[in-house]
Amino acid sequence: AIVDRDGEAARRTSEEIGRHDTLWHEGNVVDAATTTSIFDKMVESWGGIDDLVNNAGTSVRKMPQDFTEDEWHHVMDTNLTSAFLCSQAAYHAMLKVGGGKMINIGSMMSLFGAPYATPYASSKGGIVQMTRAMATAWRSPPSRSASPCS
Repeated sequence: AIVDRDGEAARRTSEEIGRHDTLWHEGNVVDAATTTSIFDKMVESWGGIDDLVNNAGTSVRKMPQDFTEDEWHHVMDTNLTSAFLCSQAAYHAMLKVGGGKMINIGSMMSLFGAPYATPYASSKGGIVQMTRAMATAWRSPPSRSASPCS
C-alpha cells in the first residue's frame, strides 16, 4: 500500500511497482482519523498487514533561533507523529495475522546534530527511542499482562 498526501503521486508509485494487489491512498498520516481509515481499508482488502515502513519525512533548514513554532510542529508531526500513528494502527492490524515487522526510517541526525536541523534531528532521535520503546512493549503477545515497571 502506498499512502501520500498527493494522490496522483501515490497512484503513479503504485503503477511503477506493477503489482495488481497494490493499494494506494491519498491522505495525510499525521491525522489519526485518516490513518485509522487507511489501515482499516488495508485490513479489509488483505485481512491484515504483514509489514510497515514508516518513511514520511520532511525538514526545514534554519538555525535553531529562527524556527517558528509552526515549522517545529510540521517537522515533528511529519517525521515522528506519523510514524507513531501508523505503527499503532499497524500493530492492531498485525495482530490479525499473528505478527509482522515495522521499519522506522531514521537518520544519522538521530546521533549527530547539525546547526540547521534542530527539529529534524530531534524527530529522528525520537524515532530511535520510539522504536526501542515499542519493541519492548510489543515483543510479547498481547495476552501477557505488562506493567510499566516490569
